[in-house]
Amino acid sequence: MSNLLTRTRNVYNEYPRAFWTYNVIVFIDRLGGFMLYPFFALYLTQKFDIGMSTVGILFAIFSISGMIGSALGGAIADRMGRKVVIIDEAGPTVRHVYLNVPHTPNVKPSWRGESIGWYEGDTLVVDTIGQNTKTVVDRFGTPHTEKLHVVERWRVIDQGLTLRVDIEVDDPDTFYQPWRTYQLFRRTNGPLVEEICAENNTPLFDYGTPTDDTPDF
Repeated sequence: MSNLLTRTRNVYNEYPRAFWTYNVIVFIDRLGGFMLYPFFALYLTQKFDIGMSTVGILFAIFSISGMIGSALGGAIADRMGRKVVIIDEAGPTVRHVYLNVPHTPNVKPSWRGESIGWYEGDTLVVDTIGQNTKTVVDRFGTPHTEKLHVVERWRVIDQGLTLRVDIEVDDPDTFYQPWRTYQLFRRTNGPLVEEICAENNTPLFDYGTPTDDTPDF
């Protein structure tokens, strides 16, 4: 029994609270729809003089089509949806990748820039421009200009255990030529962790944030 409770707790902690909230809401919605079936069956048999066997076949068709539609709908939404949302737990920060659309003319520079994307087979290609000069390219503090252009290729490898991102960076006013790198993310079991570092991030980025050195004790 203790092993079952431990496994259940591990499964629960593997996903964020928003995931479970969504699934509880979906369960209540589906339960409400299921409770309508008996009344719907009575309506069909009395209004249209349909036998219960025919009603059962209709309900089976509804259920099967709903399952297929949900599966296909999720896959189609991933490939043809309006945008992909990438959440980074460290900030947390959120990126919006707009699918199958061109870049906006005269993009206004911002912290995240403007990201568009499309699928090439099982790879999500993300094209980003319009990043302002307040950020740096790497942890060494390498600066860049507003001509920075980054292309990322996201794909799942190792039977779903690893997410690989191949990155190409180009900035003609900073680098002699484009350069490439990659990053690997391993699948883990655990909740998203929020790291609050905005108050003390001067070792990495020093934007002249006012500080008070007066002891508070």
